[in-house]
Amino acid sequence: MAHSEINCIRNISFFRDLPEKTLKRLVKISRHRQFFKKGDFITTPADPKALMFIDEGRAKVYTIGANGKEKLLYFISAGTIEGVENLFDPADFPKYVQATQDSWVCSMQHDDFQNLLKSAPILTLELLNEIGSKLSATEVSISRRNLLEARDRILAYFQDWSLEADSNEFDLPLKKQEFASLIGVSPETLSRNLRALEQQGEIKMQGKHITLL
Repeated sequence: MAHSEINCIRNISFFRDLPEKTLKRLVKISRHRQFFKKGDFITTPADPKALMFIDEGRAKVYTIGANGKEKLLYFISAGTIEGVENLFDPADFPKYVQATQDSWVCSMQHDDFQNLLKSAPILTLELLNEIGSKLSATEVSISRRNLLEARDRILAYFQDWSLEADSNEFDLPLKKQEFASLIGVSPETLSRNLRALEQQGEIKMQGKHITLL
Protein backbone atom coordinates (compact mmCIF):
# COMPACT_ATOMS: atom_id res chain seq x y z
CA MET A 1 0.00 0.00 0.00
CA ALA A 2 1.32 3.45 -0.93
CA HIS A 3 2.37 5.69 1.91
CA SER A 4 -0.23 8.37 2.68
CA GLU A 5 1.52 11.41 4.11
CA ILE A 6 -1.59 12.90 5.68
CA ASN A 7 -2.63 9.56 7.21
CA CYS A 8 0.90 9.11 8.50
CA ILE A 9 0.58 12.37 10.43
CA ARG A 10 -2.98 11.63 11.49
CA ASN A 11 -1.83 8.34 13.03
CA ILE A 12 0.23 10.29 15.57
CA SER A 13 -2.02 10.57 18.61
CA PHE A 14 -1.67 14.29 19.30
CA PHE A 15 -2.11 15.22 15.62
CA ARG A 16 -5.16 12.99 15.12
CA ASP A 17 -7.90 15.49 15.95
CA LEU A 18 -6.36 18.53 14.33
CA PRO A 19 -8.31 20.29 11.56
CA GLU A 20 -7.71 18.99 8.03
CA LYS A 21 -6.22 22.33 7.04
CA THR A 22 -3.60 22.07 9.78
CA LEU A 23 -2.78 18.47 8.86
CA LYS A 24 -2.10 19.51 5.28
CA ARG A 25 0.22 22.24 6.48
CA LEU A 26 2.07 19.70 8.60
CA VAL A 27 2.52 17.52 5.53
CA LYS A 28 4.15 20.40 3.67
CA ILE A 29 6.85 20.89 6.30
CA SER A 30 7.57 17.21 6.92
CA ARG A 31 9.81 14.62 5.28
CA HIS A 32 8.45 11.15 4.76
CA ARG A 33 9.71 7.57 4.54
CA GLN A 34 13.43 8.17 4.97
CA PHE A 35 15.03 4.73 5.09
CA PHE A 36 17.51 3.66 7.78
CA LYS A 37 18.90 0.15 7.80
CA LYS A 38 19.41 -1.78 11.02
CA GLY A 39 22.28 -0.24 12.99
CA ASP A 40 22.08 3.17 11.29
CA PHE A 41 21.91 6.28 13.43
CA ILE A 42 18.65 8.11 12.80
CA THR A 43 19.82 11.10 14.83
CA THR A 44 22.87 11.99 16.91
CA PRO A 45 23.61 15.04 19.11
CA ALA A 46 25.38 16.65 16.14
CA ASP A 47 22.31 16.56 13.87
CA PRO A 48 19.76 19.38 13.44
CA LYS A 49 17.02 19.09 16.03
CA ALA A 50 13.73 17.66 14.83
CA LEU A 51 10.59 15.80 15.76
CA MET A 52 10.48 12.33 14.27
CA PHE A 53 8.02 9.50 14.13
CA ILE A 54 8.57 5.93 13.10
CA ASP A 55 6.37 4.97 10.17
CA GLU A 56 7.71 1.43 10.08
CA GLY A 57 10.42 -0.28 12.12
CA ARG A 58 11.94 0.15 15.55
CA ALA A 59 14.75 2.11 17.22
CA LYS A 60 16.42 2.58 20.56
CA VAL A 61 17.02 5.92 22.26
CA TYR A 62 20.06 6.18 24.50
CA THR A 63 22.71 8.46 25.91
CA ILE A 64 26.36 7.90 26.81
CA GLY A 65 27.14 7.81 30.53
CA ALA A 66 30.15 9.34 32.26
CA ASN A 67 31.84 5.93 32.07
CA GLY A 68 31.56 5.99 28.28
CA LYS A 69 28.99 3.22 28.18
CA GLU A 70 25.62 3.27 26.48
CA LYS A 71 22.69 4.02 28.79
CA LEU A 72 19.41 2.92 27.27
CA LEU A 73 16.50 5.31 27.80
CA TYR A 74 13.66 3.63 25.91
CA PHE A 75 12.56 2.11 22.60
CA ILE A 76 10.37 3.63 19.90
CA SER A 77 8.38 1.77 17.27
CA ALA A 78 5.80 2.36 14.53
CA GLY A 79 3.50 5.24 15.43
CA THR A 80 5.79 6.53 18.18
CA ILE A 81 6.98 10.13 18.30
CA GLU A 82 10.41 11.23 19.46
CA GLY A 83 11.94 14.64 20.03
CA VAL A 84 8.84 16.72 20.78
CA GLU A 85 11.00 18.95 22.98
CA ASN A 86 13.20 19.77 19.97
CA LEU A 87 10.37 21.70 18.35
CA PHE A 88 10.26 24.19 21.21
CA ASP A 89 13.77 24.37 22.63
CA PRO A 90 16.49 22.70 20.56
CA ALA A 91 18.87 22.54 23.51
CA ASP A 92 21.85 20.24 23.24
CA PHE A 93 21.27 16.87 24.87
CA PRO A 94 23.56 13.92 24.08
CA LYS A 95 20.80 11.60 22.90
CA TYR A 96 21.16 9.03 20.14
CA VAL A 97 18.43 7.30 18.14
CA GLN A 98 19.61 4.12 16.40
CA ALA A 99 17.58 1.75 14.25
CA THR A 100 17.34 -1.75 15.75
CA GLN A 101 15.73 -3.03 12.56
CA ASP A 102 15.22 -1.62 9.07
CA SER A 103 13.11 1.50 9.59
CA TRP A 104 11.28 4.20 7.66
CA VAL A 105 11.13 7.51 9.47
CA CYS A 106 9.17 10.74 8.99
CA SER A 107 10.36 14.01 10.51
CA MET A 108 9.86 17.76 10.96
CA GLN A 109 12.61 20.29 11.51
CA HIS A 110 12.53 22.73 14.43
CA ASP A 111 12.64 25.93 12.38
CA ASP A 112 9.88 24.84 9.99
CA PHE A 113 7.65 23.82 12.87
CA GLN A 114 8.23 27.06 14.79
CA ASN A 115 7.03 29.02 11.79
CA LEU A 116 3.89 26.89 11.59
CA LEU A 117 3.11 27.32 15.29
CA LYS A 118 2.83 31.07 14.82
CA SER A 119 -0.20 30.50 12.61
CA ALA A 120 -1.70 27.41 14.34
CA PRO A 121 -2.10 28.04 18.11
CA ILE A 122 -4.19 24.88 18.61
CA LEU A 123 -1.15 22.82 17.68
CA THR A 124 0.85 24.41 20.50
CA LEU A 125 -1.73 23.29 23.06
CA GLU A 126 -1.84 19.73 21.71
CA LEU A 127 1.94 19.46 21.82
CA LEU A 128 2.15 20.77 25.38
CA ASN A 129 -0.23 18.02 26.46
CA GLU A 130 1.90 15.44 24.68
CA ILE A 131 5.09 16.71 26.32
CA GLY A 132 3.49 16.27 29.74
CA SER A 133 2.57 12.69 28.88
CA LYS A 134 6.06 11.97 27.57
CA LEU A 135 7.74 13.35 30.69
CA SER A 136 5.46 11.33 32.92
CA ALA A 137 6.36 8.12 31.09
CA THR A 138 10.07 8.91 31.37
CA GLU A 139 9.77 9.68 35.08
CA VAL A 140 8.04 6.34 35.66
CA SER A 141 10.88 4.55 33.87
CA ILE A 142 13.53 6.38 35.92
CA SER A 143 11.68 5.69 39.17
CA ARG A 144 11.52 2.00 38.38
CA ARG A 145 15.25 1.84 37.71
CA ASN A 146 16.16 3.74 40.88
CA LEU A 147 13.60 2.60 43.44
CA LEU A 148 12.53 -0.95 42.64
CA GLU A 149 14.41 -4.22 43.00
CA ALA A 150 15.16 -6.02 39.74
CA ARG A 151 12.37 -8.55 40.34
CA ASP A 152 9.80 -5.78 40.83
CA ARG A 153 11.07 -3.83 37.82
CA ILE A 154 10.51 -6.89 35.64
CA LEU A 155 7.00 -7.41 36.96
CA ALA A 156 6.15 -3.72 36.51
CA TYR A 157 7.01 -3.86 32.81
CA PHE A 158 5.23 -7.19 32.40
CA GLN A 159 2.10 -5.68 33.93
CA ASP A 160 2.31 -2.71 31.54
CA TRP A 161 2.68 -4.98 28.51
CA SER A 162 -0.15 -7.16 29.77
CA LEU A 163 -2.42 -4.10 29.96
CA GLU A 164 -1.40 -3.03 26.45
CA ALA A 165 -2.24 -6.52 25.15
CA ASP A 166 -5.47 -6.58 27.20
CA SER A 167 -4.49 -10.09 28.24
CA ASN A 168 -2.40 -11.87 30.84
CA GLU A 169 -0.49 -13.38 27.89
CA PHE A 170 1.81 -11.40 25.61
CA ASP A 171 5.06 -11.66 23.67
CA LEU A 172 8.14 -9.88 25.01
CA PRO A 173 8.37 -6.84 22.68
CA LEU A 174 12.16 -6.66 22.75
CA LYS A 175 15.20 -8.87 23.01
CA LYS A 176 16.17 -10.04 26.48
CA GLN A 177 19.48 -8.19 26.28
CA GLU A 178 17.59 -4.98 25.42
CA PHE A 179 15.14 -5.59 28.27
CA ALA A 180 18.05 -6.05 30.67
CA SER A 181 19.53 -2.73 29.57
CA LEU A 182 16.14 -1.02 29.89
CA ILE A 183 15.73 -2.04 33.53
CA GLY A 184 19.40 -1.46 34.36
CA VAL A 185 20.65 -5.00 35.06
CA SER A 186 22.97 -7.47 33.37
CA PRO A 187 21.51 -10.17 31.10
CA GLU A 188 22.59 -12.75 33.68
CA THR A 189 20.69 -10.95 36.46
CA LEU A 190 17.62 -10.76 34.24
CA SER A 191 17.78 -14.48 33.50
CA ARG A 192 18.13 -15.35 37.19
CA ASN A 193 15.15 -13.21 38.11
CA LEU A 194 13.01 -14.62 35.30
CA ARG A 195 13.78 -18.16 36.48
CA ALA A 196 12.96 -17.16 40.07
CA LEU A 197 9.66 -15.57 39.05
CA GLU A 198 8.72 -18.72 37.17
CA GLN A 199 9.67 -20.95 40.11
CA GLN A 200 7.64 -18.73 42.45
CA GLY A 201 4.57 -19.12 40.25
CA GLU A 202 4.43 -15.46 39.22
CA ILE A 203 4.94 -16.06 35.49
CA LYS A 204 5.15 -18.78 32.87
CA MET A 205 7.59 -18.47 29.98
CA GLN A 206 7.79 -20.18 26.61
CA GLY A 207 10.50 -18.47 24.60
CA LYS A 208 9.38 -14.83 24.29
CA HIS A 209 5.79 -15.67 25.25
CA ILE A 210 4.94 -14.55 28.78
CA THR A 211 1.93 -15.49 30.90
CA LEU A 212 1.21 -13.63 34.13
CA LEU A 213 -0.22 -16.07 36.67
